[in-house]
Amino acid sequence: MQKKYIVALAVAIISVTGTIIVAIINNWPGKTPDSKPTYYRVRVIDKISRAYVANAKVTIELSDNSIVPIDAITDANGFAIIPIPSEHIDKPGKLIVEAREYKTFNKFIDLSLETLPDVVELDQK
Repeated sequence: MQKKYIVALAVAIISVTGTIIVAIINNWPGKTPDSKPTYYRVRVIDKISRAYVANAKVTIELSDNSIVPIDAITDANGFAIIPIPSEHIDKPGKLIVEAREYKTFNKFIDLSLETLPDVVELDQK
């Protein structure tokens, strides 16, 4: 009989601990309940030939360094999609595009869909 109480107590402790952990994670500083990212879509092309640049690394550095840079790799059509956390929209940041055999593209910009370029043209080295 005592064994049943010990098992029931262990289950109750595990349940309460799990509930507390979930509550802490959901209320973590900087996290907002309706925080949905904005998706930045960009195409990377060769400035001269206008050909798509595959496997280019597109990086967005956030100005406050609160999280690591966000990056994506372009597909065969030179296309990449990067999620920008909603709390960083309209704040300063840096767009960096790197690809083999091309000069690195750097641009300081406000992180909004109106100011981020749809197409980035890369110069060959």
